[in-house]
Amino acid sequence: AVLDKLDAEFRGATALQRNPHRKKSLKWAGWIIARLGGWDGYPSSKPPGPITFKMVSKNSMLWSPDGASEMCESPSARAEKKRKALRPLPRAIAAS
Repeated sequence: AVLDKLDAEFRGATALQRNPHRKKSLKWAGWIIARLGGWDGYPSSKPPGPITFKMVSKNSMLWSPDGASEMCESPSARAEKKRKALRPLPRAIAAS
């Protein structure tokens, strides 16, 4: 179900930007995962390699409930969000 939704999200406007593999196959899933890692999906491009697939594991989109908005954030916005999360609670809240 998740890969179906991601496939629809990464489907391009032209035939060259669509997943050419049979649905629910390993190649089909690999194509989607490579797109998550930043591969452009064009047949004329170099095929995705281990670095492309590793980028998916570094991408917080897969592990957060609001992944789509985080994916669009700049690195500095993500760093600021992280800093805010690490700030101590105000005394009034901490005391209660």
